[in-house]
Amino acid sequence: MANEFKVKKGLIIEGSSGTILDVQGSVGQLFSVTDSLTGDLFAVSDISGIPILNVNSSGAVDIDGTLDVSGNIVTSGASSTFNTGGSGTFVTNDTNSTPRITISSSNAQLGLFRSVTGIGGMYIGGSSSGFRIYTEAFVQKLLVDQSGSITAAGNITVAGNQYFNGEFIEGDGKEMFRYSDAWLRINEDNDFSSGIYCGTGALRTDGAFQVGSSGGKALITAAGAATFFGAVAASNLSGTNTGDQDTWIANSATAAGYVASGASQNSKVWKTNASGVPAWRTDSNTNTWIANSASAAGYVTEGTGQNSKVWKTDANGVPAWRDDRDNDTWVANSNTLPGYVASGANQNSKVWKTDSNGVPAWRTDSNTVYTHPTTAGNKHIPTGGAAGEFLKYTSSGTAVWATPSYTTNTDTNTTYSAGGGLDLTGTTFSIEPDLRDGVTRIGKDTSNYIAIGADTNIIDFHVGGVWVARMESDGDLHMKGDVIAFSDIFNP
Repeated sequence: MANEFKVKKGLIIEGSSGTILDVQGSVGQLFSVTDSLTGDLFAVSDISGIPILNVNSSGAVDIDGTLDVSGNIVTSGASSTFNTGGSGTFVTNDTNSTPRITISSSNAQLGLFRSVTGIGGMYIGGSSSGFRIYTEAFVQKLLVDQSGSITAAGNITVAGNQYFNGEFIEGDGKEMFRYSDAWLRINEDNDFSSGIYCGTGALRTDGAFQVGSSGGKALITAAGAATFFGAVAASNLSGTNTGDQDTWIANSATAAGYVASGASQNSKVWKTNASGVPAWRTDSNTNTWIANSASAAGYVTEGTGQNSKVWKTDANGVPAWRDDRDNDTWVANSNTLPGYVASGANQNSKVWKTDSNGVPAWRTDSNTVYTHPTTAGNKHIPTGGAAGEFLKYTSSGTAVWATPSYTTNTDTNTTYSAGGGLDLTGTTFSIEPDLRDGVTRIGKDTSNYIAIGADTNIIDFHVGGVWVARMESDGDLHMKGDVIAFSDIFNP
C-alpha cells in the first residue's frame, strides 16, 4: 500500500533536542514526541490537528473528549485531583451502561442514581441548589434548600429525639403548637376551629387545671379542689364530695343555705335574732326595718339587674344576690318547700314575704316607715354651734360643740444689741456709717490693717504697727523689706 511505513521488529528513534518524532496528517500534526523531560512529553491530536491527549512532566494528563475506562481510576496523594475542566461531566456506569454517579461542572451538581433508568436518586447542588432526592419517575420527594429548610413529600420517621428552635409547628398549613414564651400553646389561634380532640384517651395534668386567666372562670387544683365561677349544669353528680347538689343545707348563723318552708309562718319575715340565727320571725320592728347583713336581720335588697340569682351568704356570712351554682337541683321556695327566692325582675322595692297562708313571694313592704338608727356611728352632727367652736368628744359616737381653751404665752421678747461694726435702729440691724462709704481702714486692729489714704490711688499695708508696703494705681509695689519669692514660713 502506498505511503505505508511498517515496523515488524521494533522501532528505535534517536535524536536530541526538540521534536524527535512528528507524525503529520493531511490537515496537520497527529502525533509527536519531544526530547525533553519537562513540559509536554507526549501529545496526540485529532484529524484537525487539535490536541486531544497531552501528558505533561508535572503528571497532569489532559484529555479533550470522552475517556472510556473499563477498569479503575485511582488518584493518590493529598493534593491529587480529577479535573473535567470547563463544563465537562464525570460519569460512572454499571455493567448495563446505566449512569450511577455523575459530576457535572456546568451546573455544579453531584448525582447518585439507584434505578436502572439512571433517573431516580440523590442530587447535590445543580440549578436548584440544595440537596434533593427523586423517585424513579423523577418526582422530588425531599429538598433541603440553602436556608436549611426541609421539604418532604412523604412521611418522616424519626427514631431519636426532635429538637425545635423556632416559634411554632404547623400541620396542613394551620398552627398546632407555639412555644415562643413560657407557655406551650396548643391551637392558640383557633386555626383548628372545632378545637382539640383526644378521642377516647385521657387529658391529664398533675398540676392545676384552669379556665380563664389564672383560673378566673374555673379552677381544679392538684389536690382535686374544684371552684367554678359560673353556673354548673348536670343531670347527676356523684362521688364523695358533690358540692351543694344533694347536701344543700339550711341557712343558719354559720352557713349560707335555703330559707325554710313558709308553712304556718303567716305574715312573718326571714330574720336573724340577737345571736345571728335566721328563722321566720314576727316583724316587730315595723318602723325600723333595715337591710339584711352579716350582723343584722333585715329586708332583702331589690332584685333589679339580679336576674336568675338567689339571696345567699358568702363564706363570711354576708348575704347578697349571688349566682345559684346548684341551679339544676334547686327548687323554688314555697309554703311547703325550702328553695330559691324568685327573680326580682320587675319587683322593684319589694321584699320576699309570706302571705296569710304562708306562701312566700315578692310583696309590697307595707312597713316602709324608716327610723334612723341612734347607735354610735349613725348619729348626726348636733344642732347649734358658732364661729370658733369645734366638735368635742364626749362618748363613743357622741360629740358636742365646744369653745377651745387657750393658755397664755408667757414667753418674753429677747433684747438684742448691735455688735462691732453694726448699728441697731428699732428692730433693724445695719452696717455702721463709716463702713458704708469712705472706708479708710480695713483690718484686725489699729496695728494690723490696710489703709486707704485720702488719695484713693494709694493703698498702704501695716503689720505690727509698722508700715511695710504700698500699692500704687500704676501697678508699682513698694516693699520696705526684702521680697522673697519662695518661703517655707507658710503652712497651707
